[in-house]
Amino acid sequence: DKPIAVFGCHDRAYVPVNIVPGYDHLIEQMPPVLAWGKNFATVPLASRSFGDTFRILASLDGTNVQVNGATVAVLARGQYHQRILTARSQITASSPVLVMQYSNSQSWDGTLADPFMMLVPPMEQYLPGYTISTPATGFLRNYVNVTAPDPAVGLITLDGVPIPPAQYQPIFVTGFSGAAVSISSGTHVLAGPLPFGVAVYGFNDYDSYGYSGGLNLSPIVNVTSLELDPPTAQILVGNSHCVTVTLADTFGNPVEGVRVDLAVSGSNNTVGFAFTDAFGEAVWCYAGTFPGPDVITATMG
Repeated sequence: DKPIAVFGCHDRAYVPVNIVPGYDHLIEQMPPVLAWGKNFATVPLASRSFGDTFRILASLDGTNVQVNGATVAVLARGQYHQRILTARSQITASSPVLVMQYSNSQSWDGTLADPFMMLVPPMEQYLPGYTISTPATGFLRNYVNVTAPDPAVGLITLDGVPIPPAQYQPIFVTGFSGAAVSISSGTHVLAGPLPFGVAVYGFNDYDSYGYSGGLNLSPIVNVTSLELDPPTAQILVGNSHCVTVTLADTFGNPVEGVRVDLAVSGSNNTVGFAFTDAFGEAVWCYAGTFPGPDVITATMG
């Protein structure tokens, strides 16, 4: 009847299960089911040769899971699908799922490494900025994986310096690209003009760590309706036009803290985002510089 935290863990795991030697503890805090999502973009762990292990856990019966557009499983509630992914990939599901990425044992590819378990945030829960930290000592290699919407490629900064576009590669047909960037020990700040995903990890001889750099934990599973107002408007060129997007649950109650993505196409092309307030409303404005019709699209997830 009061807030709690739940951790999943294993104290001496080989990954995959038949790979020895190279074992380590796995631990991750579990996000609430209301914050699970349907859309995921993955980036392979840097320096590994033969891919990473992924598990996809279903929250509802009849959950169809696709990887790069192909159905790989239909899961019942509480069932999971496990597979190795070697390339940047898209994971989608018909109902909310939990996705974990596992570093494989060192003997998997002979690279300095060891197992860890790392939450993969759904794209619906990405944020526009993160502060991350590596262990102070003990790891020869530290990395950050970034999954960025294509309009933000080259604009996301690491400690104030843009990550070069050449470091990104497309992630299937998601409209996102992924980069694996080597970082020094210590604290780092990432920021971008649009929400993006971050994962932090590092390796040493039979040792490793990994964690999600952060995520929103809004109850996106509760959202059942989205309305954008006003439906039409006439605005003079150069003036701001504001829209209000309202999210509600099955009972018409407002859903707070959920990110809404907005895109303008037509005479003026731009993108943006906003978070809903206590009334379930997200307000977003833009100014058009060219005459002609625009179409504004609002999406959640």
